[in-house]
Amino acid sequence: MKKWCAAFIALLCLAGCHSDSSLIIVPPKSVSIATADASADSQNEETDTLQTDSFTKKADIPQNNFFNEETDTLHKTDGNTQYLSRREGNDCVLYSFDTKTSHVKRLAVFPPTHEDSPYTNNYIIQLDICGDWLILSVGHYEGSAHIFYGDFARLKKDGSKLEHFSVTDTDYFFIVGDWIYYNFWEVEHDPEAAYGCYRIRPDGSGKEFLSEGFSMQRYADGYIYGTYDTGKTVPDTGKYWYRIHNLVRCKPDATDFVTLFSGQALPTFDDAGSMAVYVTAVAGTLVTFNVNVRGYADGDSWRGHTCYWAEYKVNTDGSNLTLLKEEYLEHTEW
Repeated sequence: MKKWCAAFIALLCLAGCHSDSSLIIVPPKSVSIATADASADSQNEETDTLQTDSFTKKADIPQNNFFNEETDTLHKTDGNTQYLSRREGNDCVLYSFDTKTSHVKRLAVFPPTHEDSPYTNNYIIQLDICGDWLILSVGHYEGSAHIFYGDFARLKKDGSKLEHFSVTDTDYFFIVGDWIYYNFWEVEHDPEAAYGCYRIRPDGSGKEFLSEGFSMQRYADGYIYGTYDTGKTVPDTGKYWYRIHNLVRCKPDATDFVTLFSGQALPTFDDAGSMAVYVTAVAGTLVTFNVNVRGYADGDSWRGHTCYWAEYKVNTDGSNLTLLKEEYLEHTEW
């Protein structure tokens, strides 16, 4: 408490010396910081001093806002509650902040994968809400391939029942109803097959395999959008070949597939090595997406280069496919 009084007096002195008479220093509201397993009695003077110093050092933060744009990541807002993470040493710490009561709670700590390697510091890549559960993908990326190393985690909104669960080798998921949807690069029952998509309940029950070769990208207005591996390849006209992917839409149970764009419509190149389709927006009945063809040539990095890039729009029922713009590129790194 003495630290706060001293800091406040110092700030008043600074305000008195400031040439702008409109500057008003307002003491921050009392913000209680609790851990997930802490009781009300444990929020002592030391905790109060800790939070007060935090606000004193960041005077530009509104008194009713725990989130600092420069150092924190705001993942989700649920009513009056913000869920955010910040680095504390090598740890990634998840907090909840009630914007109405200014109550802060420390929900979970995610340490590095290897304590002696800062390159394995983990981050909350994604956070979403499924019922009264928080679902997170937690991990880090390594190498020029930007490969994700991590897993999913779930915990109650109050920070209880934290549990890691490994169901995928990717960092992305989305929530539809009380299901978590995610992709897996290798279909579990057939490691030689193309990757597929799954869904699972937040408590880990009810796991379902939905479709082989379907990579989900986003959910909008009752449908899932993503790419489907046709199993076909571009004929080997040069040194390389690649698989053809279509842009598709389906229902959440992976039925009623509609093809919105066929990868066979893309131009072919002698040095092409892969193609990709990315949905950029779904608004009403209109889908906007990008496509590209990538190649690999002697002397390039393993990532290769982009040969062709285009942007399209199409109706959600697959009609009125329109090319918006395209570029033929020569060995452009990506």
